[in-house]
Amino acid sequence: VSYQLYNTSSMNMEKVEDNSIRLFLDSHPYFQLRQYRNQDDLCHGQEATVKEYVSNFVKFCQEKRRKLVPGGVMVTVLGETYLNGYQGVCSKVEVALEEDGWELIDVNIWEKSNQKYTPHPMRFVNGYERIIVARKPGGETHFQEVMKKSSIKDYKATKSSSGSYFMAAPETCITNVFRTSTYQNSELKVVDKDFTHDAPCPEEIYEYFIKAYSKKGDTICDGFVGSGTIGIGLSMGRNVIGFDVDPVSIKFVKKR
Repeated sequence: VSYQLYNTSSMNMEKVEDNSIRLFLDSHPYFQLRQYRNQDDLCHGQEATVKEYVSNFVKFCQEKRRKLVPGGVMVTVLGETYLNGYQGVCSKVEVALEEDGWELIDVNIWEKSNQKYTPHPMRFVNGYERIIVARKPGGETHFQEVMKKSSIKDYKATKSSSGSYFMAAPETCITNVFRTSTYQNSELKVVDKDFTHDAPCPEEIYEYFIKAYSKKGDTICDGFVGSGTIGIGLSMGRNVIGFDVDPVSIKFVKKR
């Protein structure tokens, strides 16, 4: 396997061959939620309006689509923005991607088990993010079910509440709702005691989608490599490419 890291924006990935990536797996900077370190002139995530943010989001994804093989998949983790009230950012991104020619496969829910308290006027505390899954049309999409152990020990014909029968099995496919803790910066300090990141993603989340939408020997890519979670793909037999405008993150990811 190989690992290529580029300290540049994924808005232009000219160093990557078109139609060569099986899976993009990343998380864009969230709209007006965090001040990311060493950003470029675009400063994605700090756009003045949701409309501008969504427009730039789609432009990044257009470049991803050029690099994906036909039928390749893009997975992106996206949190909602409640600054000055509900903004509907995730829904607007989903609609914009579909209008731009992506085929939406699913929207998964990532429930954070250790979500920090936040102000929540007239609503409950937000404790989840969406994981948008979309495909590039024109080819066959690889998908492998990710299994978990069920409550039974052997195959068994079982009657449902509606009266129909199904075959219960010792293993069953995971659902599209994931419940994990958020990744802690203390875990990153094992690699570099001085490094911090505003929004590292748990390896567990990346593992699910790498298993499902790529095979050993495939090339996968993270357009906002951040703390380097995508590197878990190396131990899974995938070639990995990462882009980030922050040189501090790139230096850390090499260590990790």
